[in-house]
Amino acid sequence: MAHAARSNDEIPRPPLARPNLGLVAWALFGVLVAAFLAYGFVHSRAPMLRFNSPGITLDGTPGSIHTYGSIPELLDGKLGPKVSLSSLPTGPGVVGIGSLSELRGEIAIVRGVTWLSYAEPGNHTTVERSPTSPESAAFLALADVPHWRTERLDAPIPFDRLPSELEQRAARAGLDASRPFPVLIDGTFSGIELDVANGPALGAAKPTEERLHDTAVKFSSPSGAGSIVGFVAANEGERIVHAGQSMHLHIVLPAEKQVGHLDSATIEAGSTLSLPVPR
Repeated sequence: MAHAARSNDEIPRPPLARPNLGLVAWALFGVLVAAFLAYGFVHSRAPMLRFNSPGITLDGTPGSIHTYGSIPELLDGKLGPKVSLSSLPTGPGVVGIGSLSELRGEIAIVRGVTWLSYAEPGNHTTVERSPTSPESAAFLALADVPHWRTERLDAPIPFDRLPSELEQRAARAGLDASRPFPVLIDGTFSGIELDVANGPALGAAKPTEERLHDTAVKFSSPSGAGSIVGFVAANEGERIVHAGQSMHLHIVLPAEKQVGHLDSATIEAGSTLSLPVPR
């Protein structure tokens, strides 16, 4: 016997599956916790802070030297962040030196590549190249040089002769050596002495030159290869060089994984010196 077809309304349907709201809530909670932990890990080196310093340009200097904070401000205890490193230019002409906020370490920028050195317990350091985590500087001197003039050094230059040698070579290159100018040296060095600021070791003490030297992480090497970057300022360099000095240099030694403030080194023959081409 033929059966009459049922209408759609008469066809039984399985009950709709109801979502387990408890499991969904726990899953969302887990995602949020994971994101929070990842954010905290990435930002653990330097908390996100507001930067209030617009920076100061030293007019008439090669590469238009730009400063955020200053050496005198550091010695006055103003160690907070002045600029985010992620906001800086990264072109091949960019060079710079500085100190991390709260004096947690040193900064060296060589041809747009940023190197950071962190002071660690036990007189150790940790070095990062092109860091991806946010960082800030309590002091930074920066220049963007459109064109470099490079020359080979035919004889070693001891550290005590380096300031006068750089000034003389700058003058011969047509630079006004009485004004601050950036310098970049690539090659091999001997008798290397460097240090890395160690703000945590200062505690609440005021960061005088003597205390900074005593608490810094120090590194020595009989020889090494890399880059020396910084500024020569026989005059008008109060913001970027330490009192009584006419140059402020940082050194990058990739093989040794060391970056820091250069205290001493002999520049060996065969190294190359780069100076800005006069505008």
